[in-house]
Amino acid sequence: MSGEAYSLWLVPEPDLEREMSGLIRVLAPVFGLPPFAPHVTVQGDLDVSADDAEGYARELAAGLPVLAWRAFGISWTEHPFRAFFVAFDSAERFHRLLERSAELAGTREGLSPFPHLSLAYGKLPIREKIARSRPLTRTIDGRAMRFDRLVVALSGKNVPIDEWKVVATVPLGAAPEPGRN
Repeated sequence: MSGEAYSLWLVPEPDLEREMSGLIRVLAPVFGLPPFAPHVTVQGDLDVSADDAEGYARELAAGLPVLAWRAFGISWTEHPFRAFFVAFDSAERFHRLLERSAELAGTREGLSPFPHLSLAYGKLPIREKIARSRPLTRTIDGRAMRFDRLVVALSGKNVPIDEWKVVATVPLGAAPEPGRN
């Protein structure tokens, strides 16, 4: 790795982005880690330049319509990311997006295992996660959530969360720039 890693994230539409940002800021101190931008990871830890990552993002976003999924509540994993997240129903287009991303990057490393909007990372006892998830599930379950941009973020397992930042934004459906592969 070069010391910098980039990720490709789907970002929610502005109103939902503001709402989820607020929720992430509330949950961050509970989980003991800094807040971050709401996102659905497509592929993370790409050991490429920011320009190459942006090229991948432009290729992926070209002709891809706004993505929408129905949320089915809050879930979590203990490994590998110890994440607390909004879970979504099946997403065939997301899996095709993953395949295209792996093809462009030349690797399957860092591909998201399933579409989910991360809300918090960190260790928290299971009972506390259950208690935190119940009221959130009532407000999120069944909602349609739309994602209208693909971003390149400086982020990865070796980049501290408080240093994550978006370095490029590409609207979904954008035509590729002339001269870009």
